[in-house]
Amino acid sequence: MKQWLTGAAVAGVLIMTSPISALALVRSGEQMARVEAGEIIDDDLFIAGNTVVVEGTVMGDVYAAGNNVRITGNVTGDVFAAGGTVDVSGNVGQDVLIAGGSLNIRGAKIGDGLTMAGGNIFVSNDASVSGGLIFGGGNVNIDSPINRGVVGGGGMVNLNNRVGKSAYIGAGNLNLGSGAIINGDLVFSGENDPVLAEGASVAGQISKIWPEKMTEAGRAGREAAEGGLKLGFKLWSYLAALLTGTVLLWLLRPAVLALAAQMKINPGRNWLVGMVIMILALPVLFLIALSAFGIPLAVIALMLFLIDIYVAQIFAGVLAGEWITKKLNRPDMHYLAVFAIGLWTPER
Repeated sequence: MKQWLTGAAVAGVLIMTSPISALALVRSGEQMARVEAGEIIDDDLFIAGNTVVVEGTVMGDVYAAGNNVRITGNVTGDVFAAGGTVDVSGNVGQDVLIAGGSLNIRGAKIGDGLTMAGGNIFVSNDASVSGGLIFGGGNVNIDSPINRGVVGGGGMVNLNNRVGKSAYIGAGNLNLGSGAIINGDLVFSGENDPVLAEGASVAGQISKIWPEKMTEAGRAGREAAEGGLKLGFKLWSYLAALLTGTVLLWLLRPAVLALAAQMKINPGRNWLVGMVIMILALPVLFLIALSAFGIPLAVIALMLFLIDIYVAQIFAGVLAGEWITKKLNRPDMHYLAVFAIGLWTPER
């Protein structure tokens, strides 16, 4: 029985396993998760809660998810955030990638590129983006200067400042305000021609791609939106798994660690059993559905199988975290931190 339990866990691990990132700090709260002003975190930060506030300094990347997310402090690396409302007003040394219902960049200094996917997008004129801008949204207002190019799409797009290179925009309505200066080409797609206010200028050519023939510009908004949704899903997926694993480790730590250890004793056999389970699962469920027990039992069995696959990532996280901390010679690290490190993968 123990071998089959181990194999079932391995079957899920076969789906979940991929390369692992380095050390990180995890912080969460049911209502609020916060990095106080003046606090310095010399590490990457994973943070989640109903309200997420980062006011201090993070010497690494920030991964944030919540209903309301506010980044007002200093981040030396990248910012990845997803939520109902995401506000960034601090200093970010590298890229910012955010997704949500309402996205606001107010007074932020962004050292590289900015990627946004949401319902309402706003970038204030006192913000600065040293790299390029990629966006996908409903209502989009870009008032800040963009040092490089712009690629995006939206229902209503208003561009009111300087763009360092070309702009490729697909929009229902595209408006260039009096402060808009595009130091390259403007390639747009949409039913309506762009409206240029007095004072707006385009250094290169203005060309239109018809919607039925659109290529780069038309796809840009869709790809930006899809990328933002994928980012948001990855963050929520990781944080949900982190919460589930934390509860399991808190309540059933000996059992979880024992099963994870069992997976290491004879990995070849365990992986083989896991592969057999993965291959036979759907045919067996189909046969159950055709049996006298019928579809209800098959549905229950399918749900149990899916739960097994989901929970298997807990064991994968434990094993990966142990491997990383062993390589880094950090045996004193708290077991929840070990799990959080092992659970995170670049391809979640």
